[in-house]
Amino acid sequence: MKLLFPLGLLALLLIPVIIVIYVIKNKYTEQTVSSTYIWSLSEKFLKHRNPISEITGIISLILQILAVLLVTIVITRPVFAIRGGADDYCFIFDGSGSMNIVQKDKTRFDIGKEKIADIINDSVDGCTYSLIFVGDTTSVVYQEITDKQQAVSLLNDRCQPSYGAVGFTYAAGVAQEYFNANPSVTTYLITDKSYNESENVTIIDVSAHEENYAVSGVTAVYKDRVLEVGGDVISYENSADLQIKVYVNGEDEAKDSTALHVEKLIARHFEFEISLQEYESVTVEIVNHDSLMLDNTITLFNDKTENRYDILVVSDTPTFIRNALMSQTGAKVDVVEPDKYINVTKSYNLYVFDSFSPRVLPSDGAVWFFNPTSTNDIPEANFTYQNEIEIDGDGLLEYSTESNTIVRQLLQGLEKRDAYIIRYVKCGVPKSFKTIASYEGTPLIFTGTNKYERKETVFAFSLNDSTLPVTHDFMRIITNLYAYTFPKLCESSEYFVGDTMIVNMGSGYEDVKVISPHGNSYSLDTDAPYAEHNIEEVGVYTIMVKNGDGVREYHVFVSLPEEERFTTLTDASFSLAGEASTQKRDGVYNDLWKWLALIAALVVAADWIIYCYEQYQLR
Repeated sequence: MKLLFPLGLLALLLIPVIIVIYVIKNKYTEQTVSSTYIWSLSEKFLKHRNPISEITGIISLILQILAVLLVTIVITRPVFAIRGGADDYCFIFDGSGSMNIVQKDKTRFDIGKEKIADIINDSVDGCTYSLIFVGDTTSVVYQEITDKQQAVSLLNDRCQPSYGAVGFTYAAGVAQEYFNANPSVTTYLITDKSYNESENVTIIDVSAHEENYAVSGVTAVYKDRVLEVGGDVISYENSADLQIKVYVNGEDEAKDSTALHVEKLIARHFEFEISLQEYESVTVEIVNHDSLMLDNTITLFNDKTENRYDILVVSDTPTFIRNALMSQTGAKVDVVEPDKYINVTKSYNLYVFDSFSPRVLPSDGAVWFFNPTSTNDIPEANFTYQNEIEIDGDGLLEYSTESNTIVRQLLQGLEKRDAYIIRYVKCGVPKSFKTIASYEGTPLIFTGTNKYERKETVFAFSLNDSTLPVTHDFMRIITNLYAYTFPKLCESSEYFVGDTMIVNMGSGYEDVKVISPHGNSYSLDTDAPYAEHNIEEVGVYTIMVKNGDGVREYHVFVSLPEEERFTTLTDASFSLAGEASTQKRDGVYNDLWKWLALIAALVVAADWIIYCYEQYQLR
């Protein structure tokens, strides 16, 4: 036995003080009363022969000394060792997406926490506790701590459920290291998966065959103002009659619905056809309530709508350019004559100048030049106008053979049919620009960035002086240039938890933020060509892009991984190699003070009763 607070023994000094007080205290009190009262009182004592017993004072003294002894022991907190009575516990806690399945108003994850807390609280003092949490990342939350309250508190504070699939390889490796160092460690795996075989590990399965339905593989095709939506629904635990609804463009009222009977674990296909003037987004939802609502909904966003930009064409003859932009990109195109450009106040994402050069280059958007005129007065442009050259005969347009990534991107899909020009503008082109096509070594189609760090593309000839617009290649070049000028922010609008979202950075992006479904905000690096973001939540992610004076929003939907939708899942085995030992560490019993505190309270109460009795007898 040892005392946690040995200085508490100083409380024993109260015992001689109590004895001294008992010896010197006056047993009687002087009161002025009438003689009649004294006579009556004496008659009562003589009649009943029940004088005040002097032994009550001694009993009171004994009780007070006993109370001091008990309180002293409580203060010193004695601790007793229990030979071989304590265990070393190692918990491996599954934080995968399926642990969000609900059973009776509690998630599997919450039930798992309770299981661990119960084991810790029911263990004897002196045990050690280690916790390995397997969530978005695998981490050792704590290792060989002995404080029960701290172990449970850290379990609740530092372990939050993830929404992705997890692997136990690293966790098993850490647990194996603990077992190798201490073969008597008791290891628990708290999970919702069952295992056919386990050795040196106790599996605590928190699954309970809960009902779950899911929608997956949703596709949306919009053509001729008709939206075709398809996908599959599945029931993981039992056969079910499911109600599926489809919503478009964020509307609260469903556009269509259908009822399907679905057999267990057999996907059932559904299809909808909806007439729409414009398609921005579509949401498919299983109406039936189940234990995991995270996989009951999928939302798809229209890439063309999400990546639609405003374009201004400044030209007297805009037909070729406008038609190509509208047919190939679906962008909104406004046209203005050159002499009215000065009156334009609206901001655009792309400015196309055809046979016209503004005095000041716009800073809020990308710029395309066709047949540029003098640019000497535009210091923001990164190329210079030199002179116009007339070709004697037809000049063959020569496409670049460079292996540069940008050049390959801009020439992708071209048939490279012969195209001719009769005149062109010779320009001074910086080395940083990429040449797409040329004539006898002179760049005729080239691209780069201007001094505002915006994309700048130049066709150094008039479309009216070329056969290029009547070829298939012209449409393809416009499409490629548009994709280059406005790269897709994300390659996909649908991801799964655990994927890495790659966000492309366009020119002029000043600030890019990713906002998760739970409202968490993350700023991305706009200096690099692209940024990566690890996806950890289910639902709609919003990407906010500040570009000039405006802010654009993009959306992507993130689904729960399909392997995390199963209500019951069996794996082969989870084992630790080696021979377990039964040698345990010494336990600790330190709860004696609680019982002694209760006894001390009873002793004080008894002394108080005796005191009250004395006072009653002296009345």
